[in-house]
Amino acid sequence: MNVTIINNGSGLKKACVFVDLGSRGAWAEVRYPGAAGLFSFSLVHGGIECKRNEHPLWRLADADLIALRELAKCKGVKCSQPKKQKPHRPTRPKTPTVQRQLEMFK
Repeated sequence: MNVTIINNGSGLKKACVFVDLGSRGAWAEVRYPGAAGLFSFSLVHGGIECKRNEHPLWRLADADLIALRELAKCKGVKCSQPKKQKPHRPTRPKTPTVQRQLEMFK
C-alpha cells in the first residue's frame, strides 16, 4: 500500500510504502524508497516520530491517515483522538480568605 507524506513547511509531497502497524501502540511504519530504515508516523495526529518538545516536519496525508486508522481498527489497535480540554472555570475557594484592611492615614 502506498501512502503520501507531506512536509509541514514547504508542502512537498512524497510517495512512500506502508510496511505495517507498529508493535508499540498506534504507530504506522513507513519506508521511503531509496532511504534506509523505517519511519514511524502516529495514527493519532499523523506526524512523524520526533523528539520531545519538537514539532514533526512530516505528516501523513489526511486521506491516508483515515485509511490507516480504519486498518488499525480492524486489527484491534486503539488510536483514539486526544480529548479536548475544557476551559478552566474559576471556583469558589475552599477556605475563606481573611480580608485585612490597612490604615492609610494614622
